[in-house]
Amino acid sequence: MITTVTTELRAPQARIIFSVDPPGKPPAVDYDVLGQLEDAITIIASAGPEIRLVLVESTEPEYFVVGANLKALQQIDSQSIRPWVRRGHNVFNMLQELELPVIALVRGFTGGGGLELALACDFIYAADNARFALPEAGLGLIPGWGGSHRLPLRIGAARAKELAFSARPIEAPTAYNWGLINYYGPEEELQQKLAALTESISANSRISVAMEKQLINSALSPDNPRMKFEEAAASTAAMGSSDTSRRLEEFFEKRSRK
Repeated sequence: MITTVTTELRAPQARIIFSVDPPGKPPAVDYDVLGQLEDAITIIASAGPEIRLVLVESTEPEYFVVGANLKALQQIDSQSIRPWVRRGHNVFNMLQELELPVIALVRGFTGGGGLELALACDFIYAADNARFALPEAGLGLIPGWGGSHRLPLRIGAARAKELAFSARPIEAPTAYNWGLINYYGPEEELQQKLAALTESISANSRISVAMEKQLINSALSPDNPRMKFEEAAASTAAMGSSDTSRRLEEFFEKRSRK
């Protein structure tokens, strides 16, 4: 299974698109995918002024992005977890710091690093089949790409703890009520809402929008640089525990039977 990240520039939108081969599987992340995402962000950052906002989406109707792929997860240990966490942080921070508004368009399930990817976007618009989860605790791991920081900023500490500690997914209506997502609905209405948002943003000053984004992000995330190191340290401690080793072995064994 191979995940690919492509970029489309069709004014006024840019699109970052996750696709997977063979189709029908969930897009997942490894170092190569992070590199492709970084390239996509770089392309968009240097695009002309006719590009006014960015959509991040998947070609799969049942999945957005589900975090680390199986191969990457099997190769991570207590020694390699720190560069893995820092690499993801660096790329997701690039996405958050784009001067353009960024919208995660979520259809189906997103979990782990996929939810952290969506959290690095300014808005999350979702189909009515969307589900959101942080399953790391079930594997003895830590959300390592900013989830421990961005999630409570978006939905509050108590609900962030519930999502992280339980590792259970929540449906789109709950995600909306909690303030995790901006909108959810059937596909036709979803496209209408996105079109209206695109029209509104495009009618406004590009410079003003960019400056407002920078100011709001600065107000919300004063400790963001430190968070990279804190999540890396916590991930290293978790990865070195015998409980995590057992949980990962059980997970890999179950996956090998599929």
